[in-house]
Amino acid sequence: MDFTIPKEAEAFRQEVREFVSKEWPVELRKRAASHGDEVYEQERAFRRKLGERGWLSLPWPKQYGGQERSPLEYYIFHEEMSYAGAPASATGVGMVAPTLMHFGNEEQKGRFLPRIASGEIDFCLGYSEPDAGSDLASLQIRAEEDGDVFVINGIKRWTSGAHRSEYAWLAARTDPTAPKHRGVSMFMVDMKSPGITVRPIWTMGDSRTNETYWENVRVPRENLVGEKNRGWYYLAAALDFERIAVFTVGRFRAVFEQLVEQVKTTEYDGRRLKDDPNIRQKIANISVELEATQMLSFRAAYLVATGQIPNYEAAMLKLYSTEAQQ
Repeated sequence: MDFTIPKEAEAFRQEVREFVSKEWPVELRKRAASHGDEVYEQERAFRRKLGERGWLSLPWPKQYGGQERSPLEYYIFHEEMSYAGAPASATGVGMVAPTLMHFGNEEQKGRFLPRIASGEIDFCLGYSEPDAGSDLASLQIRAEEDGDVFVINGIKRWTSGAHRSEYAWLAARTDPTAPKHRGVSMFMVDMKSPGITVRPIWTMGDSRTNETYWENVRVPRENLVGEKNRGWYYLAAALDFERIAVFTVGRFRAVFEQLVEQVKTTEYDGRRLKDDPNIRQKIANISVELEATQMLSFRAAYLVATGQIPNYEAAMLKLYSTEAQQ
């Protein structure tokens, strides 16, 4: 593997930085922590500007609204967005679109991808349930065939964005008699469909997630992704694609730089923190973890760039990155 960043990719990095500095300034970054409706609308407006530049769909084929840019440039874009705390990552862009590229049919690609690329629509993630989280294959929400539709009944929990998203990327059980990994199917569900109830769950950080109730929700067969009962594999692939965009090092590096600056300029009990050998050792340890995370991130991006799905590598990156950032 060659982790050298080509000159054209570095030039693109600078272009992204200048755009973010203008369109998502520090004032907006501070306000974004409030999670309010006004901030959300500003985030959606920002993503639409990214869509106008073609940056939400950098590596996609041009026929679907993409630029056919390299996966490396896509990775750099998300790293810069992460560093600036800019709202570029979205379920539709990071998970649904690349999964449809691999497993969706042409009608689905033509119907959904251009709207995702423009920032017109986004998806909430219908994975976790009251009794299915870490062991996601234990999900129990049912999707039963009824002619040309599937009828969905059950509960999803931690459905963040369900009250704002246009669609749900939903995993449901279509064969309760099959082994748990082999009876799941994936659906794209219009969140305005009759029978969907969204109830808020407020976190300790004063942000909102949701519990969603599905009662006889009728989903057209054309919104079934890929083959029936093969959804577990599509679900896993979507998580791998998400981790490349979400678990970049940018935000980690930004917080670390703030920490280092604080240590340089702060005194405690008449002593400069930067002169304390214990603190210096802790800073060094964090720096090493940061670089290890960067290498894992590069490794996963490299696999995507060479047309591979980074299944194990993305899981390693997710685990190590979140623990290091914590």
